[in-house]
Amino acid sequence: MATRADYRQSLRDRLAGIEESGYGNFDFLDTEMNTYLELGVAKLFPALYARASLTSQTASAYGTNSLRSVSVSVDESHIFAVEDSTELSLIRGWQTRPGKVVGIPDENATVNIHYITAYAMPSDDVTAVTWPVVFKPLIVLGSLIEAIASRNDKGVRPDPGTGEGRGMSLMLQTLQGSYDRLKSEMGLSMPVVLV
Repeated sequence: MATRADYRQSLRDRLAGIEESGYGNFDFLDTEMNTYLELGVAKLFPALYARASLTSQTASAYGTNSLRSVSVSVDESHIFAVEDSTELSLIRGWQTRPGKVVGIPDENATVNIHYITAYAMPSDDVTAVTWPVVFKPLIVLGSLIEAIASRNDKGVRPDPGTGEGRGMSLMLQTLQGSYDRLKSEMGLSMPVVLV
């Protein structure tokens, strides 16, 4: 499995190619490269996402209608299914409120809550990434855009009189267009919310 170090080397290789093409110096510290990789992964959401679950959550009784609720620590808008944790059958009629899932029938004492979440780059160089390998080109391209844009924003750019400055802007626009098309093609449709 690939690690952050593998992704950092892929990004470094792409930046070396841009340097060799005469676009300037793109030497970055590993900490800077890690930041660009984190941004590249963060840009995936919500088009590309992971599915996660809160399992065996205890549902507490509330109100007078024989219903239960569960406090959740995830964004309620990302929840797409609630199921009985024993029978694994979907529960119908639930709703979300700030920090809670409500409307769970009284007979469901514990539930599993399924939601979507963003991927995150591991914080070390040995932990394997958790996303499919097919996401790598998109993550590296998004990270490349972040790295080039940061260098361009810092004022470390060629003299605009040489024409290279305009070339940098055109390169960023071209890369961003490629990124947007690839992300759109790879994007997942949002899961159907089962209420």
